[in-house]
Amino acid sequence: MNINDPFGRMGKQRQREYEALREQLHQVGLSNRVDAQELIANLEKRQRFGLVIVIPIAALLALLFPEFRIVTVSFGALACLWLVNTTRRGKMYIERFIEEELADHGDSESF
Repeated sequence: MNINDPFGRMGKQRQREYEALREQLHQVGLSNRVDAQELIANLEKRQRFGLVIVIPIAALLALLFPEFRIVTVSFGALACLWLVNTTRRGKMYIERFIEEELADHGDSESF
């Protein structure tokens, strides 16, 4: 029993999210570690790009509308937090996919 999730609701939701991602990865034909690692790198690149967009926009809006500074900075921070958390979770799911689904497949990395 986890004290942070006593009824296991979040664990079940995370499992459903992983299973949905796993099905999508099977549908697109992801079958080797190299492609999976490339997908992780692409996720990280998109995260950096998103942060480069969100942070300046939030700062610009805070400067243009000083009376709404607290709101714009709060929404900017919330958007950054959401982006980082979603990317982290996606990376974790892809790494789990690599360990569970691609561990038994031979590829060019294992000599």
